[in-house]
Amino acid sequence: MAKPGFDLIPRFRPFRSVGANNLWTLLDTFRYTAVDGRIYEAPRGMLTELASIPVVAGWAFDKVDHRLPGAMHDAQYLISTITGAKRHDLDRLFAEMCGVMGGTEIQQGLLHAGLDVGGGASWDKCQKAGVTWADFDVAILTDSEIADYRARFNIADIQHVAECRPQQSA
Repeated sequence: MAKPGFDLIPRFRPFRSVGANNLWTLLDTFRYTAVDGRIYEAPRGMLTELASIPVVAGWAFDKVDHRLPGAMHDAQYLISTITGAKRHDLDRLFAEMCGVMGGTEIQQGLLHAGLDVGGGASWDKCQKAGVTWADFDVAILTDSEIADYRARFNIADIQHVAECRPQQSA
């Protein structure tokens, strides 16, 4: 069985700020192999908050790099309507990933508890909306990726993708 961990350190770029949260564009698809051997994927172009831990709790996690676990957790919440994953399992996965990134068992427990308390709104939004083009920075996606995501994530509102992509000069 493969060792738990991430297959690469993906690149991110700022997308925009929404309220108190910054959104980032995931520039590379990356994967996480879990302790149980399952492989999870976060698709290129997806928008993520990179784990929005409240400022008042941030001091407890300042030595844990939670950005990769946060991006993967966002991706798994997003596609849970496709995969059938359960919220509790994905929240437990986030804690596991933070452990792989150096978090202690206490930190993992606190992160999991924080998601139990504060993750409901994000989960509910993902369950209600499903995957949409608003979840991606479509300006960076290739035509092939758009076709793949449309099929893989059952995204029907393809017509506005052209409006979001930069115009090519003639």
